[in-house]
Amino acid sequence: AGDYINFLSMIYNDGIFEGHRILSENAIKEMQANQVGNAKVGTEEFVERVRGLKHTGIYGLGEWREQIDSPGNAVLISSPSWAGAYPWIDKTHHVYGFFLTHVDVRGASRDKFSGFYASPVIVQMVRETIDEFDSGIKVLKNKVDINGAKLYFEMAGVGQPVLLIHGHSLDHRMWNAQFYELAKHFRVIRYDIRGYGLSDMPEEGENFLHADDLHYLIKYLGYKKVHLVGLSLGAFIATDFMALYPNELLSVTLSSGGVYNFPGPDIPITKEEIENRHSEINELQMNGLLSFKQKWFESLIKSGGSHSEGIREDLWTMISAWQAWQPLHVEPRFLLGNSVLNYMKRKNIDIPVLFLYGERDSPFRLTQNVELFSSLPSAQKIEIPDAGHMLNMEVPAQYNRILIDFIRSATTKK
Repeated sequence: AGDYINFLSMIYNDGIFEGHRILSENAIKEMQANQVGNAKVGTEEFVERVRGLKHTGIYGLGEWREQIDSPGNAVLISSPSWAGAYPWIDKTHHVYGFFLTHVDVRGASRDKFSGFYASPVIVQMVRETIDEFDSGIKVLKNKVDINGAKLYFEMAGVGQPVLLIHGHSLDHRMWNAQFYELAKHFRVIRYDIRGYGLSDMPEEGENFLHADDLHYLIKYLGYKKVHLVGLSLGAFIATDFMALYPNELLSVTLSSGGVYNFPGPDIPITKEEIENRHSEINELQMNGLLSFKQKWFESLIKSGGSHSEGIREDLWTMISAWQAWQPLHVEPRFLLGNSVLNYMKRKNIDIPVLFLYGERDSPFRLTQNVELFSSLPSAQKIEIPDAGHMLNMEVPAQYNRILIDFIRSATTKK
């Protein structure tokens, strides 16, 4: 390991080690240059599988060019092994390292685990640690027993509590561009929904509501009222929470969603639905989970505006790590679905609500969301041009500004 770190130090420093030139600058540049040329690069090659990127200049000399900048220069290089060793140089975060591990190849093959494809997650872990340190913001991280499951959450900042709820197939990291910025103004909390990220997976046939999990988490944290911000699945959960626990809310921001347009738990799952789900699960397993994830990933990219290509790596980092419990099981009804509108009618909900969405992904194409909006006297809507489903990641600065202004306005009204 020590010898290899010396080798990486020399490459990182453009051929110089401890004041002595070992390789010329031109040699280092050639090692890191695109050596693929005009050769055809197939789909699902290493860089696409681990970074979600589709550039063709994927290989130098003895180095994978995992990430390149706009002029085509390698900014993240590595050389992973099948057995778990992973050296890398990250020029964006000015760090290099070497993990020398051992993978039980026979057991890994049985469990369909690949150190070759899995080890690049180390880069993201190191980057997140560096970003957190550089932010100067202290982050509390914990895992707690909530409603029969362990849920992972993070908190930072002081002031009014703002709780972020992530989307389907993602985890708390989708809020990276919001978490540290919001922590400068509020007490911000982000968590992994049950079945995602670092939180527990559900059990098939287990009945619970995501909104109830959230209710118990807020009680555990000791807050009487919070500002809720949800995107997609997170917006569905926020709507359910608003219908069930309106007295615990200061405001709600619904991004890229509102009403989950499917039956709720008050309508039993039929035998035919279960059979159809088993057929879908069998087909998914036959085609492979990777193929399923890639199609889902590309659909999210295509739903965006002109900035969506810039979120490929961060989005794929989460989707590739997603355990995909939901598509692999007959999922019980964890959301109120269309039934939420009936819950709304029983209560006079008059809290500030913001529908925030991209012009390429308007939730108001669904009549249920139009009905939801009209049932909330204090609701407003803002459409962000040239943005899609993942607008918080596509246009973070604009999203943050609108969100912070709305929460401050809602706090003033309260």
